[in-house]
Amino acid sequence: MVVAGLLLGAPTASAQYIYNPFFDYTVAVGHAHAAEIIGIRLAALAAYDGDDLDGLLEQTEKVLTREFPRLAGSLRLVAPGLAADLYEALEEVLELAEEEEYDELPAAITRARQLARAAYAALVPVEVAERPEFVAAVAALLMLADDGVAEGFEDAVEAEDEDDIYEYSNGWAAFQRVKQLWANLRPLASEAQAAEIELALARIEELYPSVTPPDLQGADPEGVEDPGRQFVSTLEGVVQAYLYPERELGRVAATVADLVADGRAAYEAGLTELALERVLLAQFFYRENLRRLFDLIVPEAHAQITEAFEALAEDVEAAGVATFDRLLQALDEGRLLLGL
Repeated sequence: MVVAGLLLGAPTASAQYIYNPFFDYTVAVGHAHAAEIIGIRLAALAAYDGDDLDGLLEQTEKVLTREFPRLAGSLRLVAPGLAADLYEALEEVLELAEEEEYDELPAAITRARQLARAAYAALVPVEVAERPEFVAAVAALLMLADDGVAEGFEDAVEAEDEDDIYEYSNGWAAFQRVKQLWANLRPLASEAQAAEIELALARIEELYPSVTPPDLQGADPEGVEDPGRQFVSTLEGVVQAYLYPERELGRVAATVADLVADGRAAYEAGLTELALERVLLAQFFYRENLRRLFDLIVPEAHAQITEAFEALAEDVEAAGVATFDRLLQALDEGRLLLGL
């Protein structure tokens, strides 16, 4: 575990906290993050004041291809009408934007954002959603995980495709949401903790002055990473919760395998959307916490895991039980070789 932590650059777990939301509420955190990213992509589109929306729309379209499938299976089980309404509302936003129907677009975005919040409420029980450590876990993901504040800035700086620069706009919108979540948690912080977090946010604010991507030539792609980690590390003390799952790689690996097994069971029960949802959540946790270590130390297992995840994500029904089994076997082999 010490070696793994060094390889990943994970913060050390010197403090002893009470809560562990990523493991206590794994599926709920996944649903919350997906709903939040839907809202963030829509918020970026609503705030954008540039002349050409085409580049940003390449990012906004991910609400249907990436985020919605991460909650659709569960949402159709608990609120099928809401699931259908949300999908249709997202489609309407994209169609209006593509057709340049800008007079009708704001109302469509507002409705889609309201439905995304309703999906959050339907999937995450209020007694969980209001827990400070849960709010902090969501804020930590929005700050450091893929499609968040730090990664949005890095991806924009390193953009090779012209459309990728608009990762910046999504990062800006994610930053606005992080500030809102922090405002809800601020009363729990000591003055010293609040000052530390406000300093981190001020450093990020300088790099995200507006939704429109600035000239990023020569910018440090890791510019948001350090203050982002400062924010999350200090937030751990505020809410007394572990907010870096990579500190417990064995537990992450077991959670990923459990999610894949849940997906396999859902597939066999004929619930293909739920199966896909669990696969995508497992894939997310693998990419965020295990990918680099597996690729470095057990590259053959990593290649098999990546291939199986991609096949299931592309078409879970066509991939079938055999692909689930290959994925579980590769995960087990990698865990065994790494001693996780």
